[in-house]
Amino acid sequence: MKEDHAAGYDHLVMARAGTISRAATLYLKYASAAPDAAPVLIHSELSKADRDARLNELMEKRSKIAVCVDMLGEGFDLPDLKIAALHDKQRSEAVTFQFVGRFTRTRNDLGDATVIANITGTDIKDSLRALYAEDADWNRVLSVVGANRTEKERRREEVFSGFSEVPEHFPLETLTPRMSTVVYKTTCATWQPHAVEDLFKAGSIVEGPHINETERIAIFVKRDEDRLRWTSTKEPTNVEYNLYMIHWDDDQGLLYINSSRLKDLHEDIAKKICGLDVERIRGEHIFRVLDGFRRMVLMNLGLSETQRKPVRYSSFMGSDIGEQLDTLPGNRNRMKTNLFGQGYTDDGKTTIGCSVKGKIWSYDSTNNFGDWIDWCQSLGRKLTDSTITTDKIIQRLVRPKRQTSRPEKPAIAIAWPETFLHLQEDKVDIEVEGVRSPFYDCDIELTSFSATGPLGFRIVADERVAKFEMTIDASGAHYRQISGHDVLVHFRGKEKFLKDKFVEDPPHIYFADGDMLVDHDLFVLPPYEDRPAFDLDKIEPVNWMGVNIRRESLTSMDDDSIQAFMARRLRDSDAEYEVIYNDDGSGEIADLVAMRLSGNTLKVDLFHLKYSSSDHQGARVDDLYAVCGQAQKCIRWRERPDIFLDHLQKREAKARRGSRASRYLVGSPANVNGWVNRWKELSYEFGVTVVQPGYVKTDFNPSHLEIFASTEALLMDTWGMKFRVVVAERS
Repeated sequence: MKEDHAAGYDHLVMARAGTISRAATLYLKYASAAPDAAPVLIHSELSKADRDARLNELMEKRSKIAVCVDMLGEGFDLPDLKIAALHDKQRSEAVTFQFVGRFTRTRNDLGDATVIANITGTDIKDSLRALYAEDADWNRVLSVVGANRTEKERRREEVFSGFSEVPEHFPLETLTPRMSTVVYKTTCATWQPHAVEDLFKAGSIVEGPHINETERIAIFVKRDEDRLRWTSTKEPTNVEYNLYMIHWDDDQGLLYINSSRLKDLHEDIAKKICGLDVERIRGEHIFRVLDGFRRMVLMNLGLSETQRKPVRYSSFMGSDIGEQLDTLPGNRNRMKTNLFGQGYTDDGKTTIGCSVKGKIWSYDSTNNFGDWIDWCQSLGRKLTDSTITTDKIIQRLVRPKRQTSRPEKPAIAIAWPETFLHLQEDKVDIEVEGVRSPFYDCDIELTSFSATGPLGFRIVADERVAKFEMTIDASGAHYRQISGHDVLVHFRGKEKFLKDKFVEDPPHIYFADGDMLVDHDLFVLPPYEDRPAFDLDKIEPVNWMGVNIRRESLTSMDDDSIQAFMARRLRDSDAEYEVIYNDDGSGEIADLVAMRLSGNTLKVDLFHLKYSSSDHQGARVDDLYAVCGQAQKCIRWRERPDIFLDHLQKREAKARRGSRASRYLVGSPANVNGWVNRWKELSYEFGVTVVQPGYVKTDFNPSHLEIFASTEALLMDTWGMKFRVVVAERS
């Protein structure tokens, strides 16, 4: 820049009349320091012809730099400019491409164009994230702008484009209906979706019906007027607009009806569209929709008395549910009326609710009608499957049981409250000894694996530590800080003592047998008679010759630590990892994170290492508790890949600011930056490996396999994460 100043180049600033941004002002302040520099401001109040003439004149004078404020979308080309810096990114790809196009016109006497952009922030569209990704292929990105880049997005566009008419007042792209439906059996050969127009009084349908005959889906918006509940007068009325979605699956002979009038069963609509002989699916069979859910935890249970009693209906929540479910088998005087819970399917964590009247719902919502159609059809396959028995489903539910004392069995891990884990890590700070640390540098750890006494744990924030304990009695769970200064949590702009935060939002404690404690409710896994024992072939013995099995963390790739040995082993493996990342330290994801991109799937392997508690190898159970507990906490990262990748970026940035070695043992930040910018386009495969060089496979105790089995079950039941164990050969 100094050479340009010495040459006497002009510095051109364009801005709307009377507005020069802070960036432009600062640039002028420093760029005009050269005595021969002549900064020029062109106002937008000039005509286009005058602006273009002035621009050409200045370019002929070898003007070199333009600082633009809200001007380059005004319809002129500036091919002489070949470097553009975007201080604030546009949210629209169309505007971004228009801007970039102003200076990327081909000229044989000029070099390639370069874009410098601020890639931080989360408020831009995914298509632009792909554009700003490291080493992005702009030709590919430009060719698919406005098109779909994932299968779900393609399906969404296919469904939208298949409607014969486009809604005028409620564009399809703005609709986000809740996942819910009522299901009817049909016998008709064709459906008549337009017939709904004859069902309601003239003018009440204000949009539609719009129909996609290929997907057999119809939508319409209806204006409903209801009398006020708090007065006997007829006027005024409550007016609301309700969305209706209808899908007919002719293969299964099922009609699905969804509307924002959540209490309606829509039998009149079903008969109008598919005939008077339609039959609503209801009763005990409705609970078949719970089939296929793993680790299903009920959040609400409704029961009714089948004989005349003063109380005909009861609703239960929390630990009450487990007690009531236990009384159901063989009890003919009570029946389930509705269930709602949360569990895992092959697509991850989700919710499901159903009632004997035939309503099925979820907390999930979608802007993809294809998702709703697929969801409905999957329900239909369950509802019509006579091999699904609801009694077996109920028996496999995870049941909360109220505790009046701590469970007398070894705890192996403690995890942060769930609300902490669902926020970006820079939204939570932990303050220890008066120093605030970002959440990504903090950890919560058990201090003992004892089966009795208070549950002890500690908070680690960088190098600062504070100890706590949890006790349970008849009045509930209690949290007490037993050492160190008071620990504060800064959460969503509020400050609170951490022990008080735990009362309203408790940590989760995992036990060796797979059960989980949340406050004073123990979530007990159901017995799985068909679950196999842990496969011994998944325990890999390794020769640790030359490794100090008492030394866990590396200082360099060539030292004798467990971590260095494993890092070298991964580097030289056939997996061909693009990234091997050292995340060792408080707040870690794992000691080693190894990743590679295979097609559109990011494969992530997490390695938890633990030094041996003795110089002598053996089969000590305490050597397993720590690494298996760490493994069980890994489900958090698979649930939120965006937070997982962001965590790696933040930890590396802090390492660089602190002048410490890069955390990248293989690869570079460019790899992760590229994945961050397109994380929604990727699919993910996570695996977890625990490494304990002090444990000998041939000396194992059968009870130890139960620890491995419960860890594997949690990882597989939730996110299908494969689990492996690396131990020692007999030396």
